[in-house]
Amino acid sequence: MAVMNRGDRSGGRPYDAAMIEPLTRLLRFDAPAAAATLPSEIAARAAREPLALHQDGTGWRAEVRLPRLERRDLVVPSLVLGTHIPERYDLRFRWTGATIDLAPIALRPDLVLDGPPARLDTVGARAGRAIGGLDCMEVVEPIADCVLEVAGTGPVPEDAVLLVSVRTRRIDPVDTGARAPDLDVPGRSQMTHSAEIARHICSPISVCMVMARADVHPDPETFARASEHPHHSKLFGLWPLNLARARSAGFSGCVRIFDDVSEAARLLELGYPIVTSIRFEAGALPGAPLPRTSGHLVVLRGLGARDVLVNDPAAPDDAAVSHRYDRASFLRAWLSDRGVAYVLWPAAVTDEAA
Repeated sequence: MAVMNRGDRSGGRPYDAAMIEPLTRLLRFDAPAAAATLPSEIAARAAREPLALHQDGTGWRAEVRLPRLERRDLVVPSLVLGTHIPERYDLRFRWTGATIDLAPIALRPDLVLDGPPARLDTVGARAGRAIGGLDCMEVVEPIADCVLEVAGTGPVPEDAVLLVSVRTRRIDPVDTGARAPDLDVPGRSQMTHSAEIARHICSPISVCMVMARADVHPDPETFARASEHPHHSKLFGLWPLNLARARSAGFSGCVRIFDDVSEAARLLELGYPIVTSIRFEAGALPGAPLPRTSGHLVVLRGLGARDVLVNDPAAPDDAAVSHRYDRASFLRAWLSDRGVAYVLWPAAVTDEAA
Protein backbone atom coordinates (compact mmCIF):
# COMPACT_ATOMS: atom_id res chain seq x y z
CA MET A 1 0.00 0.00 0.00
CA ALA A 2 1.53 3.31 -1.06
CA VAL A 3 1.43 6.57 0.81
CA MET A 4 -0.01 8.91 -1.79
CA ASN A 5 1.29 12.44 -2.22
CA ARG A 6 -1.58 14.82 -2.84
CA GLY A 7 0.61 17.05 -4.98
CA ASP A 8 0.95 14.19 -7.49
CA ARG A 9 -2.74 14.48 -8.37
CA SER A 10 -2.77 18.17 -9.20
CA GLY A 11 -0.19 18.59 -11.96
CA GLY A 12 2.62 19.04 -9.44
CA ARG A 13 0.82 21.73 -7.44
CA PRO A 14 0.79 21.03 -3.66
CA TYR A 15 -2.61 20.52 -2.13
CA ASP A 16 -3.91 22.99 0.43
CA ALA A 17 -4.27 20.84 3.55
CA ALA A 18 -6.99 23.16 4.85
CA MET A 19 -9.18 22.11 1.91
CA ILE A 20 -8.97 18.40 2.79
CA GLU A 21 -11.78 17.08 4.94
CA PRO A 22 -10.31 15.31 7.99
CA LEU A 23 -11.06 11.62 8.50
CA THR A 24 -10.90 11.90 12.29
CA ARG A 25 -13.74 13.31 14.35
CA LEU A 26 -12.43 15.07 17.47
CA LEU A 27 -15.03 15.53 20.20
CA ARG A 28 -14.18 17.72 23.18
CA PHE A 29 -16.26 17.81 26.37
CA ASP A 30 -15.24 20.44 28.95
CA ALA A 31 -15.98 20.31 32.67
CA PRO A 32 -17.12 23.66 34.12
CA ALA A 33 -13.62 24.98 34.96
CA ALA A 34 -11.74 23.40 32.04
CA ALA A 35 -11.15 26.46 29.84
CA ALA A 36 -7.35 26.36 30.25
CA THR A 37 -6.72 22.62 30.78
CA LEU A 38 -6.19 21.55 27.16
CA PRO A 39 -4.23 24.00 25.00
CA SER A 40 -6.49 24.92 22.10
CA GLU A 41 -3.90 24.02 19.46
CA ILE A 42 -3.79 20.34 20.54
CA ALA A 43 -7.28 19.66 19.16
CA ALA A 44 -7.86 22.83 17.18
CA ARG A 45 -10.85 21.65 15.17
CA ALA A 46 -12.75 20.01 18.05
CA ALA A 47 -16.01 21.75 18.95
CA ARG A 48 -16.45 22.24 22.69
CA GLU A 49 -19.41 20.73 24.48
CA PRO A 50 -20.09 20.66 28.23
CA LEU A 51 -19.12 17.80 30.54
CA ALA A 52 -21.59 17.75 33.43
CA LEU A 53 -20.04 16.16 36.52
CA HIS A 54 -22.25 14.75 39.29
CA GLN A 55 -21.31 13.61 42.77
CA ASP A 56 -22.94 10.73 44.60
CA GLY A 57 -22.23 8.76 47.75
CA THR A 58 -19.33 6.82 46.26
CA GLY A 59 -17.63 9.35 43.99
CA TRP A 60 -18.29 11.39 40.86
CA ARG A 61 -19.48 10.62 37.33
CA ALA A 62 -20.42 12.10 33.97
CA GLU A 63 -21.67 10.80 30.66
CA VAL A 64 -21.68 12.06 27.09
CA ARG A 65 -23.61 10.86 24.07
CA LEU A 66 -21.46 10.00 21.06
CA PRO A 67 -22.49 10.47 17.43
CA ARG A 68 -23.45 7.41 15.40
CA LEU A 69 -20.50 5.04 15.21
CA GLU A 70 -19.94 3.28 11.91
CA ARG A 71 -18.51 -0.11 11.08
CA ARG A 72 -14.72 -0.25 11.57
CA ASP A 73 -14.64 3.00 13.58
CA LEU A 74 -11.92 3.16 16.23
CA VAL A 75 -12.97 5.18 19.29
CA VAL A 76 -10.21 6.49 21.59
CA PRO A 77 -11.23 8.44 24.72
CA SER A 78 -8.75 10.52 26.72
CA LEU A 79 -9.41 12.21 30.07
CA VAL A 80 -7.16 15.28 30.23
CA LEU A 81 -6.66 16.32 33.85
CA GLY A 82 -6.15 19.82 35.16
CA THR A 83 -5.29 20.75 38.75
CA HIS A 84 -8.02 18.64 40.40
CA ILE A 85 -6.60 15.11 40.33
CA PRO A 86 -8.90 12.20 41.26
CA GLU A 87 -7.68 9.02 42.93
CA ARG A 88 -8.89 6.86 40.04
CA TYR A 89 -11.24 6.91 37.09
CA ASP A 90 -13.06 4.37 34.91
CA LEU A 91 -14.36 4.70 31.34
CA ARG A 92 -17.28 2.68 29.98
CA PHE A 93 -19.02 2.53 26.61
CA ARG A 94 -22.74 1.74 26.91
CA TRP A 95 -25.42 1.16 24.28
CA THR A 96 -28.65 -0.79 24.07
CA GLY A 97 -28.07 -4.18 25.62
CA ALA A 98 -24.29 -3.98 26.05
CA THR A 99 -21.37 -2.30 27.81
CA ILE A 100 -17.60 -2.31 27.36
CA ASP A 101 -15.41 -1.35 30.32
CA LEU A 102 -11.94 0.01 29.66
CA ALA A 103 -9.07 -0.58 32.07
CA PRO A 104 -9.41 1.42 35.33
CA ILE A 105 -6.74 4.07 35.86
CA ALA A 106 -5.25 4.84 39.27
CA LEU A 107 -3.68 8.29 39.59
CA ARG A 108 -1.99 7.12 42.79
CA PRO A 109 0.42 4.25 42.02
CA ASP A 110 -0.22 2.72 45.48
CA LEU A 111 -4.00 2.59 45.01
CA VAL A 112 -5.45 -0.93 44.87
CA LEU A 113 -7.86 -1.26 41.93
CA ASP A 114 -10.83 -3.41 42.89
CA GLY A 115 -13.20 -5.19 40.54
CA PRO A 116 -12.51 -7.54 37.61
CA PRO A 117 -9.77 -6.55 35.15
CA ALA A 118 -10.72 -5.12 31.78
CA ARG A 119 -10.01 -7.49 28.91
CA LEU A 120 -10.07 -7.62 25.16
CA ASP A 121 -13.61 -8.74 24.41
CA THR A 122 -16.33 -8.90 21.78
CA VAL A 123 -19.77 -7.77 22.88
CA GLY A 124 -22.94 -8.53 20.94
CA ALA A 125 -26.09 -6.45 21.16
CA ARG A 126 -29.23 -5.79 19.16
CA ALA A 127 -28.03 -2.28 18.24
CA GLY A 128 -24.53 -3.23 17.22
CA ARG A 129 -21.31 -4.99 18.19
CA ALA A 130 -17.86 -3.80 19.14
CA ILE A 131 -14.44 -5.07 20.19
CA GLY A 132 -13.05 -3.27 23.18
CA GLY A 133 -11.27 -3.24 26.46
CA LEU A 134 -8.14 -1.64 27.90
CA ASP A 135 -7.90 1.79 26.18
CA CYS A 136 -10.12 1.94 23.07
CA MET A 137 -13.06 0.37 21.23
CA GLU A 138 -13.42 -0.82 17.63
CA VAL A 139 -16.89 -0.93 16.12
CA VAL A 140 -17.88 -4.11 14.26
CA GLU A 141 -21.44 -3.09 13.35
CA PRO A 142 -22.97 0.43 13.51
CA ILE A 143 -24.02 1.73 16.93
CA ALA A 144 -26.52 4.58 16.99
CA ASP A 145 -26.96 5.17 20.72
CA CYS A 146 -23.52 4.89 22.33
CA VAL A 147 -22.90 6.72 25.60
CA LEU A 148 -19.44 7.17 27.11
CA GLU A 149 -19.40 7.18 30.91
CA VAL A 150 -16.56 8.41 33.09
CA ALA A 151 -16.63 7.85 36.85
CA GLY A 152 -14.14 8.00 39.66
CA THR A 153 -13.26 8.56 43.29
CA GLY A 154 -11.38 11.25 45.14
CA PRO A 155 -11.36 14.92 44.15
CA VAL A 156 -13.87 15.83 41.46
CA PRO A 157 -11.95 16.74 38.26
CA GLU A 158 -13.93 19.93 37.75
CA ASP A 159 -11.36 21.30 35.30
CA ALA A 160 -10.97 18.11 33.21
CA VAL A 161 -11.50 17.72 29.47
CA LEU A 162 -12.80 14.51 27.93
CA LEU A 163 -11.36 14.26 24.41
CA VAL A 164 -12.73 11.54 22.11
CA SER A 165 -11.21 10.64 18.73
CA VAL A 166 -13.17 8.62 16.16
CA ARG A 167 -11.70 7.34 12.87
CA THR A 168 -11.95 4.36 10.57
CA ARG A 169 -9.22 2.16 11.98
CA ARG A 170 -7.41 1.39 8.71
CA ILE A 171 -6.94 4.02 6.01
CA ASP A 172 -4.73 4.72 3.02
CA PRO A 173 -2.74 7.68 4.39
CA VAL A 174 -2.19 10.63 2.09
CA ASP A 175 0.98 12.70 2.34
CA THR A 176 0.43 16.46 2.00
CA GLY A 177 4.18 17.06 1.94
CA ALA A 178 4.04 19.17 5.12
CA ARG A 179 7.42 19.65 6.79
CA ALA A 180 8.50 20.60 10.30
CA PRO A 181 11.86 21.44 11.88
CA ASP A 182 13.85 18.98 13.96
CA LEU A 183 13.02 19.42 17.66
CA ASP A 184 15.70 18.84 20.29
CA VAL A 185 14.53 15.72 22.16
CA PRO A 186 17.08 13.85 24.30
CA GLY A 187 17.52 10.17 23.42
CA ARG A 188 16.63 7.40 25.86
CA SER A 189 16.90 3.69 25.10
CA GLN A 190 14.56 1.11 26.59
CA MET A 191 17.13 -1.62 26.00
CA THR A 192 19.52 -0.35 28.68
CA HIS A 193 17.07 -1.28 31.44
CA SER A 194 16.40 -4.49 33.33
CA ALA A 195 16.17 -7.46 30.96
CA GLU A 196 12.78 -8.64 32.22
CA ILE A 197 11.09 -5.39 31.17
CA ALA A 198 13.38 -3.84 28.54
CA ARG A 199 11.44 -5.06 25.49
CA HIS A 200 8.10 -3.91 26.91
CA ILE A 201 8.70 -0.29 27.97
CA CYS A 202 8.83 1.69 24.71
CA SER A 203 5.82 3.76 25.77
CA PRO A 204 7.02 5.08 29.15
CA ILE A 205 10.55 5.60 27.84
CA SER A 206 9.16 7.65 24.92
CA VAL A 207 7.19 9.74 27.44
CA CYS A 208 10.40 10.24 29.44
CA MET A 209 12.12 11.57 26.30
CA VAL A 210 9.41 14.19 25.79
CA MET A 211 9.61 15.24 29.44
CA ALA A 212 13.41 15.46 29.24
CA ARG A 213 13.00 18.07 26.48
CA ALA A 214 11.51 20.31 29.20
CA ASP A 215 14.29 19.37 31.66
CA VAL A 216 12.02 17.02 33.65
CA HIS A 217 13.95 13.85 34.41
CA PRO A 218 12.18 11.13 36.42
CA ASP A 219 14.21 7.95 36.75
CA PRO A 220 13.23 6.13 33.54
CA GLU A 221 13.06 2.63 35.00
CA THR A 222 11.09 3.76 38.05
CA PHE A 223 8.71 5.66 35.76
CA ALA A 224 8.36 2.62 33.50
CA ARG A 225 7.64 0.23 36.38
CA ALA A 226 4.99 2.61 37.72
CA SER A 227 3.34 2.46 34.27
CA GLU A 228 2.72 -1.30 34.43
CA HIS A 229 -0.99 -1.91 34.88
CA PRO A 230 -1.67 -3.91 38.07
CA HIS A 231 -4.17 -6.16 36.29
CA HIS A 232 -1.92 -6.99 33.33
CA SER A 233 1.64 -8.23 33.83
CA LYS A 234 4.18 -6.60 31.49
CA LEU A 235 1.59 -4.22 30.06
CA PHE A 236 3.51 -0.92 30.19
CA GLY A 237 1.93 0.69 27.14
CA LEU A 238 -1.61 1.41 28.33
CA TRP A 239 -2.14 4.87 26.87
CA PRO A 240 -4.06 6.60 29.71
CA LEU A 241 -1.88 5.06 32.42
CA ASN A 242 1.26 6.49 30.83
CA LEU A 243 -0.38 9.91 30.85
CA ALA A 244 -1.44 9.46 34.48
CA ARG A 245 2.17 8.79 35.47
CA ALA A 246 3.29 11.79 33.41
CA ARG A 247 0.78 13.95 35.31
CA SER A 248 2.39 12.85 38.58
CA ALA A 249 5.72 14.04 37.13
CA GLY A 250 4.29 17.45 36.23
CA PHE A 251 3.18 16.87 32.63
CA SER A 252 -0.29 17.00 31.14
CA GLY A 253 -1.18 15.09 28.01
CA CYS A 254 -3.81 13.49 25.82
CA VAL A 255 -4.19 10.54 23.49
CA ARG A 256 -5.63 11.36 20.10
CA ILE A 257 -5.88 9.98 16.57
CA PHE A 258 -4.18 11.56 13.56
CA ASP A 259 -4.95 10.93 9.89
CA ASP A 260 -2.98 13.68 8.16
CA VAL A 261 0.71 14.53 8.42
CA SER A 262 -0.18 18.24 8.13
CA GLU A 263 -1.73 18.12 11.59
CA ALA A 264 1.42 16.54 12.98
CA ALA A 265 3.57 19.17 11.24
CA ARG A 266 1.48 21.95 12.77
CA LEU A 267 2.08 20.63 16.30
CA LEU A 268 5.78 20.04 15.66
CA GLU A 269 6.08 23.63 14.42
CA LEU A 270 4.56 24.73 17.74
CA GLY A 271 7.18 22.75 19.66
CA TYR A 272 5.27 19.57 20.53
CA PRO A 273 7.09 16.28 19.89
CA ILE A 274 4.58 13.50 19.20
CA VAL A 275 4.74 10.01 20.72
CA THR A 276 3.44 7.87 17.87
CA SER A 277 2.19 4.29 17.89
CA ILE A 278 3.56 2.40 14.89
CA ARG A 279 3.06 -1.06 13.37
CA PHE A 280 4.96 -2.63 10.49
CA GLU A 281 5.85 -5.98 8.95
CA ALA A 282 9.34 -7.31 8.26
CA GLY A 283 11.28 -4.98 5.96
CA ALA A 284 8.59 -2.28 5.91
CA LEU A 285 10.58 0.31 7.94
CA PRO A 286 14.20 0.16 6.73
CA GLY A 287 16.80 0.96 9.38
CA ALA A 288 14.52 0.34 12.35
CA PRO A 289 16.08 -1.55 15.29
CA LEU A 290 13.02 -3.82 15.43
CA PRO A 291 12.59 -6.11 12.41
CA ARG A 292 8.77 -5.97 12.74
CA THR A 293 6.23 -4.99 15.39
CA SER A 294 2.53 -5.22 16.14
CA GLY A 295 2.79 -2.13 18.34
CA HIS A 296 5.71 0.14 19.23
CA LEU A 297 5.98 3.73 20.52
CA VAL A 298 8.53 6.22 19.17
CA VAL A 299 8.95 10.01 19.36
CA LEU A 300 8.37 11.90 16.12
CA ARG A 301 10.43 15.08 16.33
CA GLY A 302 10.73 16.38 12.75
CA LEU A 303 9.50 16.03 9.16
CA GLY A 304 11.80 16.39 6.15
CA ALA A 305 11.00 16.20 2.45
CA ARG A 306 11.94 12.53 2.11
CA ASP A 307 12.54 11.39 5.68
CA VAL A 308 11.27 11.81 9.21
CA LEU A 309 13.29 12.40 12.37
CA VAL A 310 12.47 9.97 15.13
CA ASN A 311 13.77 8.94 18.54
CA ASP A 312 13.33 5.16 18.61
CA PRO A 313 13.72 3.73 22.12
CA ALA A 314 14.34 0.21 20.74
CA ALA A 315 17.91 1.31 19.85
CA PRO A 316 20.59 -0.53 21.85
CA ASP A 317 21.76 2.56 23.76
CA ASP A 318 20.98 6.24 24.22
CA ALA A 319 23.51 7.37 21.60
CA ALA A 320 21.80 5.27 18.90
CA VAL A 321 18.21 6.40 19.57
CA SER A 322 18.08 9.16 16.93
CA HIS A 323 16.93 7.84 13.53
CA ARG A 324 16.02 9.08 10.08
CA TYR A 325 13.32 6.90 8.54
CA ASP A 326 11.99 6.96 5.02
CA ARG A 327 9.04 9.33 5.14
CA ALA A 328 6.55 7.20 3.20
CA SER A 329 7.44 4.06 5.17
CA PHE A 330 7.07 5.78 8.52
CA LEU A 331 3.78 7.49 7.70
CA ARG A 332 2.40 4.16 6.55
CA ALA A 333 3.56 2.47 9.78
CA TRP A 334 1.89 5.18 11.89
CA LEU A 335 -1.17 6.49 10.07
CA SER A 336 -2.51 3.52 8.11
CA ASP A 337 -3.58 1.52 11.20
CA ARG A 338 -5.04 3.56 14.08
CA GLY A 339 -2.87 6.70 13.81
CA VAL A 340 -2.77 6.99 17.59
CA ALA A 341 -0.34 9.30 19.40
CA TYR A 342 0.30 11.05 22.70
CA VAL A 343 0.79 14.79 22.86
CA LEU A 344 2.28 16.09 26.13
CA TRP A 345 3.08 19.50 27.60
CA PRO A 346 4.34 20.81 30.98
CA ALA A 347 1.41 20.98 33.38
CA ALA A 348 2.62 24.36 34.60
CA VAL A 349 1.62 25.82 31.22
CA THR A 350 -2.04 25.07 31.89
CA ASP A 351 -1.90 25.20 35.70
CA GLU A 352 -0.63 28.78 35.63
CA ALA A 353 -3.15 29.73 32.95
CA ALA A 354 -5.94 28.43 35.18
